[in-house]
Amino acid sequence: MNPRPRNLSPQERIIFALDVPSIEEALSLVDELQELVSFYKIGLELLMSAAVGDLLQKLHDKKVFIDLKLPADVPQTVTRVVRVAAETGVRFITLSNSATEGTFQAARNGRGDREYPKLLYVPFLSSLDRNDYEQIYREGRSDFEGFVLDKALKASKAGADGFIVSGQEIELLRNHCPDVLLVSPGIR
Repeated sequence: MNPRPRNLSPQERIIFALDVPSIEEALSLVDELQELVSFYKIGLELLMSAAVGDLLQKLHDKKVFIDLKLPADVPQTVTRVVRVAAETGVRFITLSNSATEGTFQAARNGRGDREYPKLLYVPFLSSLDRNDYEQIYREGRSDFEGFVLDKALKASKAGADGFIVSGQEIELLRNHCPDVLLVSPGIR
């Protein structure tokens, strides 16, 4: 695995979430942030827009992160989705916590020999916390860190390039996976 990038410009350290319903609103935000940000996240809301291909073309000189959270799906589907992302210059794409080793293999097949998109695994939704973990898995909250670490280590072994984690899990994962890419959502 490649060491984590250390020489990022300030414009690359922030990934601005284009969590708006239309391409026009997204492009307006990109124009407004022109000198401040060079990396943008496109989530499910914009992905459902019929013109997302147009948006990707207009962001050709920017770095783009597609927050798709690919599930454990039909391998050919995963391969094709990641191939399209690679061909359009997407830098990061997310895989959900349901992704299996086969999902990672299919995603790597889609990426081929390209460096991008980096495959970012979501071990536990960053908007959830220990209380949610306890309710979902019927486990004690003290098991939460072990759960996140176990999921992350398995995903890393399967081919994840990095993880999407809340600020509370950064130290845990950095201590156990020092060279992986960590992306943490900011304030919403």
